[in-house]
Amino acid sequence: MINMQSAFLISSKNYSEKQVGILFFVFGMSQFLFQAPAGYLMDYSNQKIFWLSTAAVLTTLFTVTTALTAEDDGGNLGFMVLIKFLQGAVTAMIPPGLNSITQGIVGSVGMTKQVSMNEMMNHLGTSILVLVGSLIAYAQYPDIGILFIVSPIACALTVFYLCRIYPEDIDHDAARGLVTEANNEKETTGNGTGKNDA
Repeated sequence: MINMQSAFLISSKNYSEKQVGILFFVFGMSQFLFQAPAGYLMDYSNQKIFWLSTAAVLTTLFTVTTALTAEDDGGNLGFMVLIKFLQGAVTAMIPPGLNSITQGIVGSVGMTKQVSMNEMMNHLGTSILVLVGSLIAYAQYPDIGILFIVSPIACALTVFYLCRIYPEDIDHDAARGLVTEANNEKETTGNGTGKNDA
């Protein structure tokens, strides 16, 4: 949604490329600054699904806030900078959240295969979102704010599927790299029954 936000600000709100560059420089630096704290939080917490869901919802709220509150010609640029700073901090939680949940489920042994599958599906989802957003923008140009409807839809689907993960399926020791196999993986492969406590 970052590329969509920049296109929206330039085409619908008459932001200059310099103003958009400032916003997304702040966004990128905020992500950089908060990566380590976000990783620590996800590593320390046993509520990984909650924190990742919260990050998804807040990211969407900041995206929609950008669309709803941006003033023409960067009239409230300072407020937009604050929004991008907060959005960058929140989105920094998403990669360690996804990785810790994944490793907690499959263990480090299954991590490579699962991450490749996660990334494939991530890029497929992004492609679908960009296609839908592009079609909406084409139909509504130059007033393309409505394209941001795809963001809450994607967020709702994300939270829905996160809630389908049973918290007890996440081995927090495996997520932290303290063991190589998650408990549920051991149970599945160890007794040959495929039994899962969830």
